[in-house]
Amino acid sequence: MLKKFIILKKLISINFFIISFFVSVPIFCQVHDNLEIFYSLIDSSAVNIIKNLPSSSKNLSLNLNLGEAYSLFQNYLESIFYKYGYNVDSKNSIHNEITIDYVLDKAEVNYGDIFRDGLFGSYLLPRKIEISGNYSIKNNSFIYKEFHYNYLDTVKVDNVKTLENNSYPFTQGNVPAEPFFSSLFEPLVAIGTAAIAVFLFFTIRSK
Repeated sequence: MLKKFIILKKLISINFFIISFFVSVPIFCQVHDNLEIFYSLIDSSAVNIIKNLPSSSKNLSLNLNLGEAYSLFQNYLESIFYKYGYNVDSKNSIHNEITIDYVLDKAEVNYGDIFRDGLFGSYLLPRKIEISGNYSIKNNSFIYKEFHYNYLDTVKVDNVKTLENNSYPFTQGNVPAEPFFSSLFEPLVAIGTAAIAVFLFFTIRSK
């Protein structure tokens, strides 16, 4: 009886190992929501403009063309220039030696195909957040540049709704459907593993 118990215990351990072999537990760092990432990308675009500004003057006119969809970034953009020591005027004063025209024409979220982290792991999907636009700097010379910034990572499907913001549609993206074979294969493997365990149990017991 003791021998059968030991064999059964080993069998259960092997069965657990088989299941665990197909499952990997991902270690996720702090996941930022989509709007937070957009603010970070906007920050990068503003800092890039500042790098191209002449150091002779700190007074500038800032004209922001954000449209209705992205108007929430206006105060944030102005604050970045203030943080770097510039006096921002949105009225195009003739006393300002520098005029900046900033256009944000795209800000969107795209999700890739859903996949499993291991056989019984969480559903994951790639996330791509991007912005694009252009700006011009008018001083004694004229500078025009286009910009494009993006952010790539992987998130859990279950967390998508908490990462998006219902108040701002551009923070939302289309989530692909769950792969058919993935949802079909998992129950079959679970049933098969359980069936093998039961079969071996009664085989050992009969001996």
